[in-house]
Amino acid sequence: MPNYADMVAMIPPFVPFPGFMVLASGVLELLAAIGLILTRTRRLAGWALVPLFLLLLPANIYAALNDITFAGEPASPLWQRIPEQALYIGFAVWATRSVPRGAPVMRRREPSTA
Repeated sequence: MPNYADMVAMIPPFVPFPGFMVLASGVLELLAAIGLILTRTRRLAGWALVPLFLLLLPANIYAALNDITFAGEPASPLWQRIPEQALYIGFAVWATRSVPRGAPVMRRREPSTA
């Protein structure tokens, strides 16, 4: 299981603030996971995960090509990482379809005037 230092090491050099990016992406993934559980936010969370997974792909490719280790163990090979990322994207899109069409997506509640 990778630790924080392992995750920072897999960030490509062209990405600014790698430590912050690791924390930010982790928070976004957790929020999206919660969003997928809740029917009301599932469609929004699923569509938000698609660009997030695409933005994480360069880190996965960089880690695979540069033999970044996770807890001293080799990272999974590149041939495994790209299909895995595609599977995650497919799941996120599939989750958006599990919400009936026309169902509200995080509508903002107007304050009552009573």
